[in-house]
Amino acid sequence: MVRMYSTALTPFSPLLEWYDRNPADRTINYSAVGVAPHVLTERASYTVPSGKKAFVGGAAVLLLRDGTPTTAAPVNGNIIFGANGTMWVSHTNATLNSSEKETVTFNGVLLEGTTLKIYTQDTSNGGSYTYRICCVAMEFNA
Repeated sequence: MVRMYSTALTPFSPLLEWYDRNPADRTINYSAVGVAPHVLTERASYTVPSGKKAFVGGAAVLLLRDGTPTTAAPVNGNIIFGANGTMWVSHTNATLNSSEKETVTFNGVLLEGTTLKIYTQDTSNGGSYTYRICCVAMEFNA
């Protein structure tokens, strides 16, 4: 009788599921209170390392007006996924404690070398904002 086995060590076997390939949680976030108006500014970034991939599970953006402006103008919080993916939240309101939020569940995989970036921008005249921007990914062996 001949028995044949397939293991993860043979070159002919398929890869294990992503969650069995040394997964590591990668939470990319930016959180700040009382941020004054500013130009488009990169706040955080993550690049998928060589030999890895990252499964993106979800993202959230919260913009909260915590200081009244002289003149309200668009305020943005966004997450850029590589060259083509964007999650953009915009808020234009002078009312104290007004907010805008968005939560998204993803089922996407970032390939090695792909960069995820978090940006903020406030074009108001005066006032300030609270930012809470987060993206959760699970990095694993490619």
